[in-house]
Amino acid sequence: MLGDDRTIPCLDGRNPKALYEHYLAQLVLIASHGDDRSRRLFVSSHQSTLGGYTGYLLHLSEEHLRVAFTDALTAQQGSWPETLMGFRLAVPVHPPHRLDDVWSLWRGLAEYQPAGLAVDPVCGMFVDPSDAAYAMREGPRTVYFCCPRCLAAYTPATPILPQMKRPTRLDPGLQESA
Repeated sequence: MLGDDRTIPCLDGRNPKALYEHYLAQLVLIASHGDDRSRRLFVSSHQSTLGGYTGYLLHLSEEHLRVAFTDALTAQQGSWPETLMGFRLAVPVHPPHRLDDVWSLWRGLAEYQPAGLAVDPVCGMFVDPSDAAYAMREGPRTVYFCCPRCLAAYTPATPILPQMKRPTRLDPGLQESA
């Protein structure tokens, strides 16, 4: 999918081709497993990439936005999306990296089938749990991260409290008043 370089430092712009690959992988992830909220969050977070189409996409109904994302996935099989919005998601107006062959990155994602959807709690990036290189257990749940920088910066949402001891006798100053 993204090759051996798993150190995309939260989209800091140092490697434009990696940013484009990441954009497309996120698109596949959201189109495959996202709900309306995650689709809208994806569109909002990629305003500079999607250009003026961002506003249009955000004003679509839940069903029409789902259709646009589903249509964009046809690019993963090497076909042009049928709708303008599906096309603009698959081939953005202002991609982070210009390519002579738009389909070269899509061909690299031809076999990518995300297993689920998680959100990095530090940067808000979408993560495929089956493909996440960085994760940690926090009580009964697993938290997934996009890069080692986010893993290192993570502070648990719920601090682990020490076990409270049950009082063995009633403090004389805490007697009930009748």
